[in-house]
Amino acid sequence: MTVDQLKDRARKSVEENGGGVQPEAFERLMKLLDYIDGDYGDPTTFQKLRTKLGNAQCPTHYLAIPPSLFSAPS
Repeated sequence: MTVDQLKDRARKSVEENGGGVQPEAFERLMKLLDYIDGDYGDPTTFQKLRTKLGNAQCPTHYLAIPPSLFSAPS
């Protein structure tokens, strides 16, 4: 997924499930929304994240960890 695909998905979701888009508020949100794709086992993924966060004081984030990265209970 690219940042533009994420933004399109967010707009569609708000339009379909959120009662409509308030253009000015949504544009402010879209300026702040970003996305990093990477491998959890690759340190450069986390370096990219650190760079992207810059001096952010209170970033909001979502970390999606696929079930395949968890071991099955024994």
